[in-house]
Amino acid sequence: MTDALNQMEKVANKQDTITDNSTYYPSAKAVYAHTSNKNNPHGVTAAQVGLGSVNNTSDASKPIS
Repeated sequence: MTDALNQMEKVANKQDTITDNSTYYPSAKAVYAHTSNKNNPHGVTAAQVGLGSVNNTSDASKPIS
């Protein structure tokens, strides 16, 4: 178990790398920071993903059908 945790820590702290074919591989830490950012980092709008006419209300305020 300790070996697995140590390996996870090594992966999480690995620096960003670029291979010899110029492919960029971000570190696990960078990927996690990006994917956990819920503040709309790319500025995507509801209309851009086909939700332009959807109201942003909770289910509690919707009528039961």
